[in-house]
Amino acid sequence: MRNLRSKVVVESEAEVPSLVVPGAEITWARGQRTSGQPSGTTLMLAWTAQSDLVVSAASGTPDWSWDELTAIAAKQCDRLTST
Repeated sequence: MRNLRSKVVVESEAEVPSLVVPGAEITWARGQRTSGQPSGTTLMLAWTAQSDLVVSAASGTPDWSWDELTAIAAKQCDRLTST
């Protein structure tokens, strides 16, 4: 659903194949690049760990990297599977 008050435009978006989250069973990743106010990159990552589905998004300045978001996901995955 489009945000009618938003002043950004999605310039590009793509799924990221073969992104590995240590300990996750299934992963899905997608990145968006926007222009406008503010412009930037949004990373979206979802994964499963046992019976849990976890979804994370990262955006802001400076831009997040996939390595940074994957490292956070790996820590979360470890916490879920060690309890």
